[in-house]
Amino acid sequence: MEGHQGRRSLLFLGIFFTTLALLMLEVNITRLFSVVMFYHFSFLAVTMALFGLSAGGVLTYVFGDRLIKSDSPPYLSAFGILFSACTLGAFLLFKWFPFEAKMTLDSFFRLFLLCVEWTIPFLVAGICVAIALRTYTRMISKLYFADLAGAACGCIAIVAVMEYLGSPTAVPIIAAVGGVGAAFFGAFEGRRPAVGFAVVGICILLILAIFSHRDDILEITSKRDFALINEGKRPELLFIEWNSLSRVDVFPWHSVSGWGVSETFNGELPTMLAVQIDAAAATPLVNFDGDFSKLDFLKYDITEIVHYLKGDPDVFIIGPGGGRDIMSSLMFGAKAVFAADINSLMVDVVGKHFAKFVGDIYARPDVNVVVDDARSQIRRSKRKFDIIQSSMTDTWAATAAGAFSLSENNLYTKEAFNEYWEKLNDDGLLSFSRYYSKMPSQSLRVVSLAIACLEDQGIESPGRHIAVLACDPAATTLLKKSPFTIDEIELLKGIADNLHYTILFLPHHGGEPTFEKLIRSKDRDAFYDEYPLDVSPPTDDRPFFFNLLKPFSVFKSLEGLGSILDHNLYAQLVVAFLFIVYLVLSALLILLPLYFKTGRLEGKSVAALPSLLYFASIGLGFMLAEISIMQKLTLFLGHPTYSLLAVLFSLLLFTGIGSLLTERAGIKKGREDGEADLPDLRRLRAHSMSSAVMVIIVLGLFILLSAWIFEQFMASPLAVRFIVCGVVLLPLGLSMGRMFPLGIKALAGGGEYIVPWAWAVNGLTSVLGSILAIIIGMWVGFSGCLILGMLAYIVAIVAVGMASREAC
Repeated sequence: MEGHQGRRSLLFLGIFFTTLALLMLEVNITRLFSVVMFYHFSFLAVTMALFGLSAGGVLTYVFGDRLIKSDSPPYLSAFGILFSACTLGAFLLFKWFPFEAKMTLDSFFRLFLLCVEWTIPFLVAGICVAIALRTYTRMISKLYFADLAGAACGCIAIVAVMEYLGSPTAVPIIAAVGGVGAAFFGAFEGRRPAVGFAVVGICILLILAIFSHRDDILEITSKRDFALINEGKRPELLFIEWNSLSRVDVFPWHSVSGWGVSETFNGELPTMLAVQIDAAAATPLVNFDGDFSKLDFLKYDITEIVHYLKGDPDVFIIGPGGGRDIMSSLMFGAKAVFAADINSLMVDVVGKHFAKFVGDIYARPDVNVVVDDARSQIRRSKRKFDIIQSSMTDTWAATAAGAFSLSENNLYTKEAFNEYWEKLNDDGLLSFSRYYSKMPSQSLRVVSLAIACLEDQGIESPGRHIAVLACDPAATTLLKKSPFTIDEIELLKGIADNLHYTILFLPHHGGEPTFEKLIRSKDRDAFYDEYPLDVSPPTDDRPFFFNLLKPFSVFKSLEGLGSILDHNLYAQLVVAFLFIVYLVLSALLILLPLYFKTGRLEGKSVAALPSLLYFASIGLGFMLAEISIMQKLTLFLGHPTYSLLAVLFSLLLFTGIGSLLTERAGIKKGREDGEADLPDLRRLRAHSMSSAVMVIIVLGLFILLSAWIFEQFMASPLAVRFIVCGVVLLPLGLSMGRMFPLGIKALAGGGEYIVPWAWAVNGLTSVLGSILAIIIGMWVGFSGCLILGMLAYIVAIVAVGMASREAC
């Protein structure tokens, strides 16, 4: 294969475009899964991707003698073309045979088949990359750089494609990108038919993308539409559009008049439409012609009770959705209304596509709506407000980063409530409305956040500042910066009596026993421990407000706890199910070569176990660190998509550069002219250990200093915050990027045969790391994930020491 050395750049370009397509496919699947299934399935895309790539590495190791011939270049182009075809094929099966998420054995079996269906493209690509790494081991530094650089560019490319074309149209584009990689492989191998076949395929795929975007021929059936079809009904969709955050549908509203409208209301309701995000969370579009008297029903809604306490206020609305809360504020006489919605498509629906239907409320001079994370917008605001309001703000939609960066979780943390407090006027009110169930859950957790905020502000009597009222199915918690006055308390009690609201807690009046016990408790930690659900205040480090189940409660009886917990239970069962399945499959794949490689190779395989432990440790550590840092940067950058771009792009690019810098590391020059350079195992292991130590130090500094660093630049322009993220991630990426190629170099000169196996083990532990990060993040916190990542790199150091003793 010496004749191909002059065309190395074609090989690197083939790897670059293949991994670019892989990353695009992985992220795009998160969007598709969130629409067709539920948001907690979105992280499954990461798991399937890493598992498929790893399985490809194992198959390459087991059948390497058949796939790699010494007298001709490997057929990378064939696998590249197959990857492109399988990508489109998996999507078509996904479209034609939709999956319905239910708590049944049949549903979990279909989930397993779905995993197989989407794993195949990654498996084929994994074989392709593993063959390249195995065949051209001595170019590992540049190959790994091309691999990571392609993935880094892929995370930017897919956000742009999803934003402007949507996830279904992105599929043929991703397949076409994979075809570009195949064409470069064919040119590298000197196989013109492969190049021609790839080019024809690219043209067909691009034509399909053009027509599908225009005619919606690739549009998928959402979980809501699928349920209607099963009931014999026809979905009435008035509007469908995608962006990088969600799919937004608009259809006639046939549900409820509001979140908690009093039974005493007997007037006429205006016409409404429903705006639904990822076919899960709906918010109303209320027809408005400028006559506020037609919106009287809002005066009966529990979510708007805060407006009875303030005249002529400045209002900030967290997540305005379809604009209903803005209408309420204006109807009650707000002086100015500010609002922030993280989803630009939602703002366009209300402000452009259905602007006339809602009376052009976003165009009013006293209304200012921005596209931004509400918490970040409040933090950077230079003004204070009389009312900060959040009414049922949640989307149940996966971001482009997957389920690891659910932005609304950051709105419901102790630190967030402290920030809201600082932006209230001296007599200001914070109003948060959540679901109320027979056994209090979400509403009680909001109260725990209010109490934690008051305690942080040094207020010893939280019961003087909190009021909680309910009207099925919602409850509104009011947190007042100054104590409630007697007049305000009597006003709230009178409203509750007239509108038949339930008083859960009112200063000097008491209320429902559970709420009163929590608010008046002297030992709240004991209350949280004894209560069946996890209603303790979430923090920025553990921001899973909607996860109400305690660890291991999956295995307990949850009867009578309320249907609102169904999604919690199902999400945890999915996570547990996938962790067990992939743990078993990963163990089988890691041990598979020991069964197939018998005799001489079996002995070598056993001897290679310390090296495999090294690759397993750095794979686990990298994923734990990546996911945790991504979550923490979401808050700093103010948008989950920005976090995706900053972490994935920066970390992957810097990791690739770190790999590139190892090209000459640990290489011993030949003593005579013409003698090949050989790896110096002692130097390589020293480099590996020092790199691991550097990763541990940088992760430790991140845990200790990141909050302080981000606080200094929180109010800076977005460009500056991106630069800060890059500077913070640079030393971590460079250090992490050195470890994989250094480990591969140590295998050169006799151990190349296990390179695909090592690469597979690295990927398999990354699979487990992606699931562990969610589990640990929910129950311990993301700092715990980072600490576990540090321990993984300590294990890598131990593995290097074991390999050194094995060699002695």
